Amino acid sequence: MPLSEVYNQPWSKRARKATRMVREFLQKHTKKEVKIAGDVNNAIWSRGMKHPPRKIRVNVEIGENVATARLLK
Repeated sequence: MPLSEVYNQPWSKRARKATRMVREFLQKHTKKEVKIAGDVNNAIWSRGMKHPPRKIRVNVEIGENVATARLLK
């Protein structure tokens, strides 16, 4: 999942914007409410607020009304 667009944001908002981008990307592709697992959030914040990863790989489990994103190992 591409997150390089967050580097156009001020450094103080990058990790929060990356989390928002994950949610928006999955909502667009699954048409369901999206829940982000803690391991995805930890991966985004692992290098701090200023330097989130430029891309991340997630596994999406789709239920009836909810799509859950987990970090792909």
